Amino acid sequence: MRHTQQAALALTGGQPETIHHDMIRAALASPATVAIAPAQDYLGLGSNARFNTPGTATGNWRWRIRDIQLDREFCDNTVGIVAASGRQFPSAGS
Repeated sequence: MRHTQQAALALTGGQPETIHHDMIRAALASPATVAIAPAQDYLGLGSNARFNTPGTATGNWRWRIRDIQLDREFCDNTVGIVAASGRQFPSAGS
């Protein structure tokens, strides 16, 4: 296991299989005014879904989420993680 992953697991108390969600939860639990997590992290995608590679001038910003990835499970999981942090916006009817 790489040092960075070990440090992240120590911070979150998570497991390698759930590190993407554990890091999102840690960001949302922070006192920061704004917490942002890429869709790739919510989906648990690997480095092949990176938006960009620092230090490279070409081949960046090509990844796109596919309609099929925006299914009910994705939406429910995302809403659940955000709601558990208390950062969700009130519903339109509230």
